Amino acid sequence: MNKSKESLIAVNGNSIFYKIKTFFRKLFFNNKNDEIEQKNQVAEIDISNNTNVKSTFLEDIKIQENKELKELLHLQKLFKMGRIKEKDLSKKERIKLEKLYKHQIYELNKSINGYKNKIISIRNKLTTNN
Repeated sequence: MNKSKESLIAVNGNSIFYKIKTFFRKLFFNNKNDEIEQKNQVAEIDISNNTNVKSTFLEDIKIQENKELKELLHLQKLFKMGRIKEKDLSKKERIKLEKLYKHQIYELNKSINGYKNKIISIRNKLTTNN
């Protein structure tokens, strides 16, 4: 009854605990419902292992954020708060901040246009239905 082929966790069929467990299962639960329960437990273990793999993958992606972007966002925050002035920044930092602002404005305009299009399509649907 080695389940190593069906599950992600390797089951050692030679261990004493496995043998004791199977003995008691045969003794008390000698029916097909037990086999179904075992398969459900294996499926639950598979699902939990898959979610763990997905969450670690997502965490790895989050960790690998661009360090330079973090620094620029920090500079932007300090600039907005008034802790630094434009004259305090180097020429490279000003250029990078300008690019960051332009990119943020572009993304904001794109988002606004998406919402406008969505509103227009809803309005068109309402006018055609009436």
